[in-house]
Amino acid sequence: MAAPSWPCQAFFSGPRKMSHGSDCHVQPRLVRRAETAWVCAAVLAGVALRAVRIDMPEVNDDEAFSWRMAEFPWGEMLRRLVSDVHPPLYYMVLKGWITLFGPSPASIRGLSMVLGSLTIFVASRLAVRVTRDAGGGQGEVQWAGALAAMLVALSPAQITAGRTARMYAMGVLLAASSSLALLGATRAGGRASWRWAVAGGFAGAFLLTHPYATFTAVALVAFVGSLAVAAAARGDYRDAMTVARGGLITIAVMLTFYIPWLPAQLAQVRAIWAGYWIPDITRTQVVAEASYFISGMRGLGEQGEICAAALGLAILAAILVRFTRGRWLLFLLVTVPWVGAVGVSALGRRSIFLGRYLTFAHLFYLVGLGVAAASLRSRTARTLLAVALVLTFAYEDVQSLPTRQAALRPLVRDFAAECRPGQLLLASTAGTCLQFQYYTATAGSPEFPLEPKVVGTQARDGNNRVHGSAITEAQWVASEDLAEWKGEVAWAVGHTPTPIEYPAHWRVDHRQAFGNREERPWYLVRYQVERTNGRSAPEPAGVPK
Repeated sequence: MAAPSWPCQAFFSGPRKMSHGSDCHVQPRLVRRAETAWVCAAVLAGVALRAVRIDMPEVNDDEAFSWRMAEFPWGEMLRRLVSDVHPPLYYMVLKGWITLFGPSPASIRGLSMVLGSLTIFVASRLAVRVTRDAGGGQGEVQWAGALAAMLVALSPAQITAGRTARMYAMGVLLAASSSLALLGATRAGGRASWRWAVAGGFAGAFLLTHPYATFTAVALVAFVGSLAVAAAARGDYRDAMTVARGGLITIAVMLTFYIPWLPAQLAQVRAIWAGYWIPDITRTQVVAEASYFISGMRGLGEQGEICAAALGLAILAAILVRFTRGRWLLFLLVTVPWVGAVGVSALGRRSIFLGRYLTFAHLFYLVGLGVAAASLRSRTARTLLAVALVLTFAYEDVQSLPTRQAALRPLVRDFAAECRPGQLLLASTAGTCLQFQYYTATAGSPEFPLEPKVVGTQARDGNNRVHGSAITEAQWVASEDLAEWKGEVAWAVGHTPTPIEYPAHWRVDHRQAFGNREERPWYLVRYQVERTNGRSAPEPAGVPK
C-alpha cells in the first residue's frame, strides 16, 4: 500500500497496512452500509435514552438558573453572567431556543438532547478518522465508528449531559467537532487553510461555553506543536512550517472568538480564587471520579474504584500501543483536563475539580475505547468486549433513569391556597428561589401575590454564591431586615425542615413535607410573627422537626 502523503507522515502514523486480514476481502460498500446502520441505531438509541421523562415538571437548581438567565434581556444577561463562573454562549443559544420553542421543561432540556444526539455522530466520525489514519482495514474502521457511537449513546455521563438544561452537551459537541476538524486539517496540511480555521472556530466557541475548555484548547495546541517539533526533528522543515502555519491559523481564530470575553473570564477566576463552593480535593474523590469516568458506575466500593481506575490507565496505554497521530490526540484530550484539574486544585489550594466538569474529556475516552477495542486481532475478543461494554452501560442507564417527582406541584397548590398579599416568602437558597420561580412561571400555576426572596446581602453570599447572579436586587433581603419586618405571616421553602434562620420572635406555626423523604423532600414552613416579647414562642405540639 502506498505511503501516506500528508504532512508529518513519519510521525504518529505507523505502518499503513490493512489490519485484520479477513477484513480486506469485505466489499467496501457493504462495510459502509453496515457501519451506517450501526451508527444510525446508536443515534436512535441515544435519542430515546435522552428523551426518557424529559418532560418532568420539576427542574433542578442549575436548570432553573439556566432558564432564569435566558429570561433576562440580552444586556442584563451578559452583565449578570460576569458575576457567575461560566461563559455566555450556552445561555445565548438557550435564549434563542426558548424564543422558538418556549420555556417548558421538555423544551429547555430538548436543546441538550439535540446537541447530545449530534455528538454521537461526530464521535463516530472521529473514531473512523483516527482508525483510518492509522491504516486500519475496512472491518476495523467499521467497528471503531460503530462502537464509539454506541458507547457515547449509552454512556450514563453523556446521557446526563444530553438531558439536562446545562452547557455540557454543547461543550461536548464543540470539543468533538474541534478535534475532528483539527485532525482533518493535519492530514490536509497547507492545502486547506479553512480546515484549520474551522477547528479554531469550534475551539473558540467551546471556550465561550465552559471554563474547562481551556484544558482542551491546551491539548489541541500541544498536539499541533508536537507535530511541528517532530517534523523539524527529522529535518523536514517544510512540513514543520506547514503545520506551524496551520496551528497559528487555528489559534488566531480561537482567540478572535475568545478575547472579547477574556476580561470577564479573568474576573471570574479571581472570584473563584477568593472563594467557591467546590470542596477541597481529596484522593478518595479523585479515585471515585476516575472510577465513574472509566466504568460509568457508582458505588463500587473503595477496592472496586481503585480497580476501575487502574483499568482506565491500562486502557490509556492500549490506546497508545499503535502510536499514531489520532491516538496521540485522543490521549492528550483525555489526560490534559485530568492533570490540569487535579494539578491546579492541589497546587493552587483552591479546588476546581468536579466530576461533571470532566464530561468533555470523557467523550474522548469513549472514542479511544472504541478505537482500541476495534483494533483487537480476534473478532471474538472484539465482539465479547463490545457486548460487555454495552451491557454495563445499559444496566447503569436503567438504574439511573429519572423518577417522576413532582413534589413542588402539591407544595405550590397548598401555598397558593393559603398565601395572601402582604406576606413574605423566603427561599432557603438562591437555587431554591429559582426553582420555585420556574415552576410557578411555567407549570400553569395561578398568579402569585408573593415573589420569593432570598436572605443575604449580595449575590455571592454564603450558599447563594452559586446561583445568586440570577437573583434580582429586589429579591435580596438582609438578615437584619427580617427582625424589623412589620408583617404578621411569613413563609419559607427549602429542602430542610428549617429552611432559614428566623428571628427569635417568629414562631413556627405550620410545617409540611412534600415528596419522598428519602429523596430530598421539599418543606413548606409558615411563621407567625409575634411582637409581645423578644423571644421565640414554643412550637405547637405535633410540628415535626
